[in-house]
Amino acid sequence: MYNRQVPLLALVSFSTTSPRKASRDAISHAAPIDGIEEVQKYAVGGYHPVGIRDWLGAGDKQYRVIHKLGFGGFSTVRWVQSSVDQRYYTLKVMFANPGDDQELKTTNKLSNRNVEHANINFLLSFFHILGPNGRHLCLTFSLLGPSLKQMWNPSLEVITTSSL
Repeated sequence: MYNRQVPLLALVSFSTTSPRKASRDAISHAAPIDGIEEVQKYAVGGYHPVGIRDWLGAGDKQYRVIHKLGFGGFSTVRWVQSSVDQRYYTLKVMFANPGDDQELKTTNKLSNRNVEHANINFLLSFFHILGPNGRHLCLTFSLLGPSLKQMWNPSLEVITTSSL
């Protein structure tokens, strides 16, 4: 069987520095591509690295990662399953920043207004995790339908629980 290894990222460098340093420099200064996650944000103070089937949580309440749903400027969003009730949820893992819980304050304000609306996803729980890039706030929400981006572009594939 033909087995060919394909590099995940090919970089061409005309620098006199070492190839390893040139690759690191090229990655850290790469221009962002619209819709593509910036790998250099997986660093101290940035995103928390999370893999499929990883467990995240605090105490008895743990969440198993099913799939990555998306990312934003300051967080990644995962589809998770609770170890307590086996239900599916959305887990938002924020950038590492120990003093900034503005997202938590905002979602708490929305949740405490006793308003029920189909277009508002209220905070169910939160916890912090400590990882290689720092301390991360994690917010748990109900799992809803497709993202707004997918609603505007219906040709994008949507993964549902029935396709598992």
